[in-house]
Amino acid sequence: MRTNEMKELLDLTGSIGKVYGSENTSLFLYSLIKRQKPNCIVELGTGMGLSSLWMGLGQKENGHGELYTIDNGQEANLLTEDIEKIFPQLKGEDPEKSYEQYMNLIFESYSLTNQINFMKKDINLASQHMLMDHELQMVDKSIDVLFADTSYGPYDALNIMRQFLPYMSEYSSILIDSASTHLPTYLTLEKMIDDLNRSKIPQHFLSIKDPKARWNLFQLVSQRTFKLVHLNEKEKRKQNSTAWIIIEPNEYIPQPDVATH
Repeated sequence: MRTNEMKELLDLTGSIGKVYGSENTSLFLYSLIKRQKPNCIVELGTGMGLSSLWMGLGQKENGHGELYTIDNGQEANLLTEDIEKIFPQLKGEDPEKSYEQYMNLIFESYSLTNQINFMKKDINLASQHMLMDHELQMVDKSIDVLFADTSYGPYDALNIMRQFLPYMSEYSSILIDSASTHLPTYLTLEKMIDDLNRSKIPQHFLSIKDPKARWNLFQLVSQRTFKLVHLNEKEKRKQNSTAWIIIEPNEYIPQPDVATH
């Protein structure tokens, strides 16, 4: 990305970042992508596309990687005014239609269409079937980074972990926005990570109907180590935190497998 394009993205971050409180999180995600160089990223909840842009930029600068960002567009009506400020040509369009057009235009504007795949669809995280086998077949590789910016209640966090854990790479990250400063979810995550590190499977995970999927969860948990980091901002607003779950193989050397000294 050229210097002027980076400045434009920073200006955009300042103008629309506060819509979802994502201005600081987006920059953190960019740094994470630059550092870890993931091949596959999945984002749940595209919003205004700001975090997608920064993650996609990181992938572009890395020279590889794909991002699948998913949103059902149910808040399109609330975003109409912000969308029209950026793309006046969309004024008067049906909100749901203009939301898809906005996503295509904004990713194209920053030359990130090769990195970012936008999917307007609804996914049911509470499903008793594995999403990747039914609703997300297009993600045909292990996920290195999952950024969930949807609901953040205790059962939402459990559902995200239950659904996506089997598809995460050996060394990977799951980030759940707003979870760390929602006390019930904070306590749930603390207990869940402690249990997983002792190879104890939460009963909620076992509600998946497929016996093979349940067995895979047992196998996977016994072979992984989990770390929980609470990224809290000193901001008095609803969206002021991100729970960062780092998944690593059970090993005695630093992960990922990089040069040591």
